[in-house]
Amino acid sequence: MIKLISRKESTLINQFFKFIADRKLTDAGRKLERLGQTMTEKQWSRGYYNALQGMSLAFKSRDHRYVYISQIDSDDPKKINSVRRKFLEQSRNPLQSDFDKGFFTAWLDYLRFLKKSISKKMTSYNESL
Repeated sequence: MIKLISRKESTLINQFFKFIADRKLTDAGRKLERLGQTMTEKQWSRGYYNALQGMSLAFKSRDHRYVYISQIDSDDPKKINSVRRKFLEQSRNPLQSDFDKGFFTAWLDYLRFLKKSISKKMTSYNESL
């Protein structure tokens, strides 16, 4: 598979996810602006970036119409896995456009970030016992 995200973009994306998860939306917006300047114009990248924009807007508005956000419980690994399976299916669907595959891949990356965050929390909690 061709690597579609550069190392620099990957770092910015992880920072964006951290800010989103911590509800530091102004900082997340700054990272999103920088990402917009670095990502290519390929359809996959545009879909990926569009998903990040959607995440940012959904967290800012706290509107329950944003279906994907309302399905994710960032503290429940089972719920994350359930949503992840749906996104994985969509990102691998050969009938999806490159834009859509990029879009769903961004959501998969966010869910992967959340799962790692839960693991880190559990590890530090267990170490403190």
